[in-house]
Amino acid sequence: MKLRSQGLPYRQISQILGRSIDALDRRHRLLIMSDAARAEMREHKNELRRVNRAHKERAAPINIPNDVWAERNARLTAPRTVSASILGDPPPGYSALDRKRQGVAV
Repeated sequence: MKLRSQGLPYRQISQILGRSIDALDRRHRLLIMSDAARAEMREHKNELRRVNRAHKERAAPINIPNDVWAERNARLTAPRTVSASILGDPPPGYSALDRKRQGVAV
């Protein structure tokens, strides 16, 4: 507000503060708004949030089979070389080529 009262245009103020012109305009409108109008706007936004929360569907819990957990744990605890750990190579027996040779779909 101080820079605006000094007669600086929004473009120059936005460069000084590092904010967009739209952000400055929204902030200025909020500052000059009456307390009643500000409270009404806040209540309207809160009502929209309540409606949106009420309409959101909860996701069903995910049930992961035990054999999938066992395979994951085996893969994570498989021995690795230093270079495999650094470069992200899969443990022996878990690469796409190894799985193809074993007849497992990749």
